[in-house]
Amino acid sequence: MINKKFLVCIVFVIAAALAWTVFIITENNKSFVSDVPAVTEKIEDILPPRTEGTVGERTKNEMPVMNIDGNDYSGIIGVPGKNVKMPVYSGWDEKAAKSVPCRYSGSIYDLTFMIGGSESGGFDFLTRLEKGETVTFTDMTGKVYTFRVDSIVHRRNFDIKNDGDLVLFSYMSDVSRYIFVRCR
Repeated sequence: MINKKFLVCIVFVIAAALAWTVFIITENNKSFVSDVPAVTEKIEDILPPRTEGTVGERTKNEMPVMNIDGNDYSGIIGVPGKNVKMPVYSGWDEKAAKSVPCRYSGSIYDLTFMIGGSESGGFDFLTRLEKGETVTFTDMTGKVYTFRVDSIVHRRNFDIKNDGDLVLFSYMSDVSRYIFVRCR
């Protein structure tokens, strides 16, 4: 005969395991930022007046960040011709990249900046960019850095070196390729 306490313990352990599994699945599929335009607007409201950013010799290339709703952002990426403005998360995070572009590596200050994102997180506009198009990055001090699209490359593998002043990339699942946009 089975002890009732033992049976209750077994049922409790199974229920806890199922609840944990549902939580993990939900968290992995959950969007990092649910309202990207609202975050962008909050950042723009807090930034000081905009001035033109210039790249020069610096002793520190670390980019300042701003915390909005518990997340750190390093600036705003914009494509005026496509009416695109999105916050850029301050570090690489695969979960965050499903919602917003993320700083993959480098710094805007020494022209080694790489920003990656997901097509599901709004970075699908990369496929609509054209050579010569204007791309801007506004840092958290209000400095606006302006670039032009220099080249657009599609690759099956993530095989890219930052030989542009700004590199934007995304994995495009519908064609199983990466798109890399180099800006100068």
